[in-house]
Amino acid sequence: MQVHYKYTILLATLAVSSLAVAAQPTSSSWAAFNGFTAGMTKQAAKAAGYTACRFGKGLSERSDSVYCEIPNNKRALGSLIANTAFLEFRSHNAEIVGEMHLTFEAKVDAVLSVLAAQYGRPSEDGQHYSWHRNGPESVLLYRRQRTSTAYVTYAHDKRMGEARQKAVRDAEKKKATLKSF
Repeated sequence: MQVHYKYTILLATLAVSSLAVAAQPTSSSWAAFNGFTAGMTKQAAKAAGYTACRFGKGLSERSDSVYCEIPNNKRALGSLIANTAFLEFRSHNAEIVGEMHLTFEAKVDAVLSVLAAQYGRPSEDGQHYSWHRNGPESVLLYRRQRTSTAYVTYAHDKRMGEARQKAVRDAEKKKATLKSF
């Protein structure tokens, strides 16, 4: 009788665990943010829990793109909480999240510290810190040092991924050429 009871508890535990795992969206992207990632499908984003969709407005948004809010309980980046967080579905490919936009009321250095701990050392140019790997995903932190607002964009752009891969191939070819001398 006791073995049957343990077996029943084990089956119930496995059933609950499988439901919990099935409910979580999976992401193969290294640049995931609390279950969301640029490049995920609209269905996967809906399963992750976006809310309040609307068309773009104002100067900083595209009027033909759809913007959906990331819920408040999924806006944490380390100890920082994004004041605004939304997904952008662009009109030319509305089935894929093109970008995720986050705004933090924090110094850029504080956000940089959290992102660097998560994604490693960034590349820098005059406008932003950026994280790239072999693929179309990237993370950008805009370098607006004068304000206490930090802007982060997670992007999915196949053209950029292809350009990065070409640059890596060209660099390897260049090294090989030099080695042959």
